[in-house]
Amino acid sequence: MTVSPEEIDDAAAIVATFDALDPFARELADLLLVGVGAGEAVPERLVEQVEEDGAPLWQNGLLLPRQAPSMGATIDPRYYAAACRVNPALTGYAPLQRLCVEVEGTPHAPPSDVLWDAVVVASRLEAAPARTTKTGELRRDDERVLLGRLGEDEERWRLALDFALATGLVRSAAGRLYGIPESKPRPVTAPQLLLTEGGPRRAGELLLRLVRREWMPLEALEAELRERLSTVLSEEGAGPGWERREGTWLRDAGSVFHRVGVFEAIQDEDHGLCWRRAGPRPPRPPGFLLTPDRDILIAPGELPPWEYGRLCRLAPYVSGDVVHRHQLSREGVAADLAVGYDDVLNWLGVRSRTGVPGNVRDSVAAWIKEAARVALYSEVTLIEHPDGRLELPQRRPDPDLRVIDYHGLPPARFEVEDGVIHVPFGEDALTVRAVVARIGRPLSASPEAHRWELAPSGVAEPDRLLDELRRHHDGELPGELEAAVHAAGGRVSCWVEEAVVLHLPDEAYDAIRRDRVAGPLVARELVRGQVVVDRRDLPRLRGRLDDLGYQLEDRS
Repeated sequence: MTVSPEEIDDAAAIVATFDALDPFARELADLLLVGVGAGEAVPERLVEQVEEDGAPLWQNGLLLPRQAPSMGATIDPRYYAAACRVNPALTGYAPLQRLCVEVEGTPHAPPSDVLWDAVVVASRLEAAPARTTKTGELRRDDERVLLGRLGEDEERWRLALDFALATGLVRSAAGRLYGIPESKPRPVTAPQLLLTEGGPRRAGELLLRLVRREWMPLEALEAELRERLSTVLSEEGAGPGWERREGTWLRDAGSVFHRVGVFEAIQDEDHGLCWRRAGPRPPRPPGFLLTPDRDILIAPGELPPWEYGRLCRLAPYVSGDVVHRHQLSREGVAADLAVGYDDVLNWLGVRSRTGVPGNVRDSVAAWIKEAARVALYSEVTLIEHPDGRLELPQRRPDPDLRVIDYHGLPPARFEVEDGVIHVPFGEDALTVRAVVARIGRPLSASPEAHRWELAPSGVAEPDRLLDELRRHHDGELPGELEAAVHAAGGRVSCWVEEAVVLHLPDEAYDAIRRDRVAGPLVARELVRGQVVVDRRDLPRLRGRLDDLGYQLEDRS
């Protein structure tokens, strides 16, 4: 050997001998260090070449036996390449660093941040766990539904799902895949496992060996691999399919590492796309933008991942890649309360750079009241304090406090004046206040009554709600209230059709309306002697009246 046994573990001593290698041996050394890596076994596709041209690699300590020979035995490397491995002392050696260049400019942001995408996926699976197969894999139909609801970029969200599984943001148990968006993600120590097995994963492992803190141009790397190390990723070597096969593997692997945060990328005019290992990310100012439309705009890094997990539950993700858009919703507030939080408005106010707009505060406060759990007591006596607080009497109430007796039917009545619902004091039992609160927005009380502004929304069963309202109202319900409830129940279809008013002779009015042809056309009566006719039916009606001997005049 050209290196002493003491130098076998000295990477610098071994690297110093590379310049003396003949061209065949040097290319084989680069092929092993680029395509396999230090400490790894010689791959089967290179065994024959190592046995033919690899003697200098043994002599320089680049190749070692995978295990020590037994006492008295010897290993001839020319015939036992399959039992060899690359010297693990070369783990820190970076091959092809001569390709690196100096590049000016700021690294480009990735198309999307896979960690934040993974938190979004975890929040969706927290709200609706997906089914898994017997082997613990996500079922294909559930996967299609999950990815389809997140957006059109299916590959983006599939990578996010794989990342969520790798970091513990999503976990499988009892036939379901559950999301844990507020957990701290585990670090990903082997990002190449996010790539498809085979060529793409080999390309990822190659990039992890080559790309360091200096900029590596993709164009120069591809040229080196295609022209000099063509079998580094597959046995097929350079050819017409290299760009479509190995070239695609390299670009896709680099894109995944960029999204994951392992690489930084920059598009330079002189060198094209370049990659380098990512350093520590500069901290972003914490917080987000909360708009009066209840939209929340936030970029990756503006909250810790676990706080972003709570945001995804409270305000589900809507759209966006470099900047995510979320929207506060009734369901999100209810889900946040369900996991034990009771500081929604305070949490938003601390983190929002724009504060909490008044209309957003009112909406969230109303949703909190709707979602809060209540205990129902029947046939009881309650004491109402001046601040509206109710309590079960444990002692004799003060004389100035109001006592409400629910052992019988308590007085409960409301009235509507100019779009404002009034529930008079003394007739304001919980039964009437509960039903009125479903169709109104609270206003400050007047000296005589509680007040709500008429504003129903999201009524599931309008007929049932109207029946409840009628029980607490004297006489017929006001038209504006009943119409608003029907609209809130989804009964909003109105239409316009062009029609004319037809005046018929009073003496022949009943006879014409019984005519077998004209009768159906004049069936809609305004008052006696006047009917409404669809303008499209007018020619047919005119012909029939002419047949019967009547003249139709147009006095419009």
